[in-house]
Amino acid sequence: MRRARRETHIREVQLGTPNRENWPNYGRGRRARSARLCDGIVVAPMPSFDDLKALVQTFNEEWSKLHSEPCSRVGAWRGIVIGKDPKDAQEKALEDEYLRFESTHRYRVGRMEEATMVRLPMNLEEVPAFTILGNYEQCAEQLAWCRDQAGLTPVTLNIHNTLRSLSERLEWIEAFGEEVIRKLA
Repeated sequence: MRRARRETHIREVQLGTPNRENWPNYGRGRRARSARLCDGIVVAPMPSFDDLKALVQTFNEEWSKLHSEPCSRVGAWRGIVIGKDPKDAQEKALEDEYLRFESTHRYRVGRMEEATMVRLPMNLEEVPAFTILGNYEQCAEQLAWCRDQAGLTPVTLNIHNTLRSLSERLEWIEAFGEEVIRKLA
């Protein structure tokens, strides 16, 4: 009895290379196509606020050509750092390893910023261009801008200055809920 021999070939894929069909940070043409193919969008990783607004606008314009009601899922990722004011929050953000886009950062190592996509702000001075910074009231205002001006339905937040102890974290979350989320509800 002869056994059939099956071989499985696994295609080699470079880690960190985005799938061009799904990568949500590409330019106007890809945003328009995604409105025809998808039932929602989440813009990521974190382009500047201006580019975010332009990408969402392109998606919504194309979506409205094909649908009678607005898209219910138009989201984005945003970093958030709470401080006494935006300058204090930016100083705290610079301490966070995730926000330091050095040559060893996974975005750079994986070459995730490509010529065909919207430029990602990757310098320490550019943190305010893509991160929500300030005290609770200022953060609430910036999130309201994301909803009202950019047209986002959800905003997924990467919280960068969480505290070490559990009690401090719980206090932070409670204050964020009362001072930010309640104002936006």
